[in-house]
Amino acid sequence: MTPATNPIQHFLSNYSKPRTRTAYRSGIFRFFDLVGKPIRQGYARKKDFAEYEKRAETYLSTPPDEILDDLMRFAASMGNIPPWTARGYLRSVILFFQRHRIRLEPDDRRLLVSKLPKGGSRTKEILFDADTLRRILEHLPLRGRALALTLLSSGMRIGEALQVRLDDLDLAAVPARVHLRGEYTKTGNQRVTFMSDEAVGSIREWLKVREKYCRTAGRRGNEKIRAARARSSPMKDPRLFPFSDETASKMWIRGLKAAGLDDTDRGTGRRTRHWHMTRKYFRARLGLHVHPDLAELLMGHSDAYGNAYRGQPETVLAELYLKGEQYLTIAANPAAARETEERVREQAVDIGILQRENQKIREALADMTDAVVMLKGSLMVEESAGRDERETLENATGKTLKSVLLEQANEVRQRHGLPPVKDLRELEDGETQSPRRGKVR
Repeated sequence: MTPATNPIQHFLSNYSKPRTRTAYRSGIFRFFDLVGKPIRQGYARKKDFAEYEKRAETYLSTPPDEILDDLMRFAASMGNIPPWTARGYLRSVILFFQRHRIRLEPDDRRLLVSKLPKGGSRTKEILFDADTLRRILEHLPLRGRALALTLLSSGMRIGEALQVRLDDLDLAAVPARVHLRGEYTKTGNQRVTFMSDEAVGSIREWLKVREKYCRTAGRRGNEKIRAARARSSPMKDPRLFPFSDETASKMWIRGLKAAGLDDTDRGTGRRTRHWHMTRKYFRARLGLHVHPDLAELLMGHSDAYGNAYRGQPETVLAELYLKGEQYLTIAANPAAARETEERVREQAVDIGILQRENQKIREALADMTDAVVMLKGSLMVEESAGRDERETLENATGKTLKSVLLEQANEVRQRHGLPPVKDLRELEDGETQSPRRGKVR
């Protein structure tokens, strides 16, 4: 039954994760800005929330056909938004209406999706290398360096790392372990991941000043902010990093600007370097030097086809992690970092070369197959030809049909680097097969 007041908050209360609520709220606000005069100027503030609730409460009595028309306009209005973001916005609005007993037919949903921008990510990201990360780390405060090194060496999401509590850590283990509870993770599945010695050292330094940070946190900002922080008791916050996603984001942006690396994509206006890319760094390094499946498992990616390391004892995973730890270290082992960067670049070049060679081999084999078919057919004709036809050819060219076909066969073999044959019947013995047979993938 539709509530009389606060329908947006009523809908969002069904979701436990703050990031999910924030993402869904953004899509719903965007829709209600479209169907009426925009309520917010820039980011929505708390005082705007009540206005959105009033508009939503009134709008829920709109006839379904008009709602569908507005949804069509909404989907079509997002042509300049990154495709995945646009899909998320539309999904949030559809779920909102479903929660309040306004359902769409499957055909209508398909039509709405067809109006959305096509493709995947549009932002051209600049992948991290060790030198770039060192430049950024130099300009982050101690808590920022500890957070960055934790993400880079563990593969955690920023939202997961900001929920980890002190009692979820085992810094004395080798390698150090983090127990991610189901309520922290995107999938709802708990898992264990590891951290490098470099990250542990930075965390230990942060823990020396963490209590002081918590004490002073309540005294920052204006009177309302200070009062809110006092009510939340920062000193009792059990998290390793007792600050918000927004604080982490601002800290990261300041570090980028100070390092001269605050670049944005001219098409989307989004930053080309962001927290989530720490996971890509982890995946690339550990996947290259140990195994991609190990990286995927520690990152918490679900795998419908099974993972080679799923179900393995934690001690086995720890030993495997230690093999790749040096390649996740940023400052302490620059030689290993340079080796990794070179291998990543070489791997990209090698893949390109192999793809081109593979295409050439496929074309050569296709050419050889056609030639063999043609020559075998000609040989059958030659064998069934009468004496008069053969004599006519020999008188005109001075060569027998068999010798002409043999020359053609050897010309084809020479183009593809194969040795000549002395008799056409050798073609039937498999000698036309490429020397690299079995290596084409």
